[in-house]
Amino acid sequence: MIIDQLQNKEFIENIRKTDSVIIEREFTKIYNTKEKKLIINNENQTIDLELLSSYHKMLPAGESVLIAEIKLKDWQGKDNLFDELGFYDRKNWNKEDKKFTLKYCEEKIIQMEFPSDFPEEAKDNTLFEKVVGDWDNAVEFTKLSELPHKDIRIGIFTKTILGEKIEWLPTIDGFNIYEWAAYDVSELNSIEHDTAQGTDNSLVMIDSTHFILAYTGTGSDGYIKTFSIDGSYAITELSSLEHDADLGQHNSLVMIDNTHFILAYMSDVYPYLGYIKTFSIDGSYAITELSSLEHDTAFGYYNSLVMIDGTHFILAYAGEDTDAGTTYDGFIKTFSVEGAAAGGLSIPIAIHHLQQQRD
Repeated sequence: MIIDQLQNKEFIENIRKTDSVIIEREFTKIYNTKEKKLIINNENQTIDLELLSSYHKMLPAGESVLIAEIKLKDWQGKDNLFDELGFYDRKNWNKEDKKFTLKYCEEKIIQMEFPSDFPEEAKDNTLFEKVVGDWDNAVEFTKLSELPHKDIRIGIFTKTILGEKIEWLPTIDGFNIYEWAAYDVSELNSIEHDTAQGTDNSLVMIDSTHFILAYTGTGSDGYIKTFSIDGSYAITELSSLEHDADLGQHNSLVMIDNTHFILAYMSDVYPYLGYIKTFSIDGSYAITELSSLEHDTAFGYYNSLVMIDGTHFILAYAGEDTDAGTTYDGFIKTFSVEGAAAGGLSIPIAIHHLQQQRD
């Protein structure tokens, strides 16, 4: 019966779109589709939950992955969240022997990330705030009596394997909750390397197991980081450098050789200056800034940097409207780096601006 229902896509889609009230065994089950809200009660007990995550999630592979978030609004007269939590393989519909962990966390408010030219006076609007779970400080539990208060965020964690397609089915007070939910595992591994901000990313492969990333981080500052992956594609952060404490947006990073890199980006407060910088990494993948060139004193938006040969580079970007208009003109510039030595590049690498063309 359970497998038949899970396989019936029309049935699942219908119950996810239709509000319902079911009375069985002196229990009443109420489901609100708009809020994904579930209430089950009788004379002696009640539970009130809301599914916060989407019905269908794409997840990374990992040992303990958050597969669903639930807001536990209220409960009384019971101490178990689920009678059972079953996991069913959607490829063959076998029931999987998966262990899971329940955790709770408090909530925190984060602000949306804004583009550099977003009006300052609008950033404080609460419309741009989002309530999320503080899963970095989550606490494992087994019984509802262990929770510090009601109206709390609950997470279901389990081991996920690449290529899995799983339907997870909770049973609460004898009701199978078919409305909830499925997940696919499409990523190998994931890390959250910056919990504040991570925009304008430019990622370059150093070799088959090492990578370097230029991005806009905390406070919209400019950051460079190196990472490694192992045989299971687990990711480890190796080194981090905050190379610009004013601004570091519109990044375009290029590898010169396997220990030297060149970055085009936009810096500073208005006017937003165009910069080129070079960096090196050592045997431990620690990052050092070598040289810097301010090539545009007005704007340096939307950079796209390409290597011509080992010492010459060409950059396309948006710069100042020289006709006193309100748009950005398109620019192409060429640059050279010097310091070539036998077998590689010497330090420091000086940058020279060779030529430009405006469109």
